[in-house]
Amino acid sequence: IFTVFVFYPLAKSVYLSTYLTDPLGRPSVFVGLDLYHDLLTDPDFQESIWVSLKLALLIVPTVILLALALAVLANQRVRGIGVFRLLFASTVAVSTAIASNIFLMLYSSQSGTINWLLHLVGIPPVPWLLDPFWAPIAVAIATVWMSLGFTFIVLLAGMQGIPDELYESAALDGASGWPMFRHITVPLLSPTLFFVAVVTTIAVFQAFTQIYIMTKGGPSNSTNTIVFSLYLDAFQRF
Repeated sequence: IFTVFVFYPLAKSVYLSTYLTDPLGRPSVFVGLDLYHDLLTDPDFQESIWVSLKLALLIVPTVILLALALAVLANQRVRGIGVFRLLFASTVAVSTAIASNIFLMLYSSQSGTINWLLHLVGIPPVPWLLDPFWAPIAVAIATVWMSLGFTFIVLLAGMQGIPDELYESAALDGASGWPMFRHITVPLLSPTLFFVAVVTTIAVFQAFTQIYIMTKGGPSNSTNTIVFSLYLDAFQRF
């Protein structure tokens, strides 16, 4: 199965990348590594790599820290905690397209709720999707919200897999609160934290829908990620 769906397509892609192709996609002229040279020296592609890295730095640590905080709260054994677990995990049920349109309306310069709230406290409106500085931040905030549910579920499952005996033993030794979290929860949760870090980073580098709906890669290519750059090259510039 891996040979058919992974290894063969990968090998075929590498093979095709060393050829120019005719309009039907058939290899016609062997060019070796020339296409790689053209891609890696293309300023737009280089900028898209930096944009993707910047978004990853904004999104990955933020979503992990927020999801970890919510998982700690939801791991408490109190009455009605199931309701809060459901609320914290609910973003996993919202499609990226719908969430992107919701945030597009929230960020609106004319009628957006966020700028209206800022106006109430005396802060001037922010051009969320129109300014090269704010646009990546706006996309990052939306992506954090979209990713929070899945990350929360995974971290909560990891916490619930930690034996209660460890906490009970630590409590008998006089430990509580932060020492327990630092010396028991975090070390035993480290494989899960590594997993969500890898998965979230991959998701950020594959981000497309929110970019397409909210910014179209702009303004001034400030949100033109690697995948969106590939889309522009293939379907806009042909």
